[in-house]
Amino acid sequence: MIGYFKSQEVSIGDVSLNYNLSNIILRNGIAISHDIPFDVLNRPLKGEVFIINTNFSGSPMYISNYTEAGFDFATPVTIGPIRYDSFKLGASYTFAENYDGFKANFGFKF
Repeated sequence: MIGYFKSQEVSIGDVSLNYNLSNIILRNGIAISHDIPFDVLNRPLKGEVFIINTNFSGSPMYISNYTEAGFDFATPVTIGPIRYDSFKLGASYTFAENYDGFKANFGFKF
């Protein structure tokens, strides 16, 4: 995935902020998922592991790139030719130079 981001000036009363940032962001990764022979609330279960790298180019940033590695479990729903993850629960670890972070996530589509 590639994106271009540019900051805009924001003014509130006498306060004006403009960071003058302009960056191209590249996000690349790989994910492997597989059905698990286990049911949750009478729905099938799917497991996924992933690793994603994100790079910033352009204006100097505190972190120029970071990597996120994680896993999640989901309950896929199939309606005709469409399959999507209805409920998702997972965790990931993000690391970069001078940065480490852990994230737990939960999602529900209806």
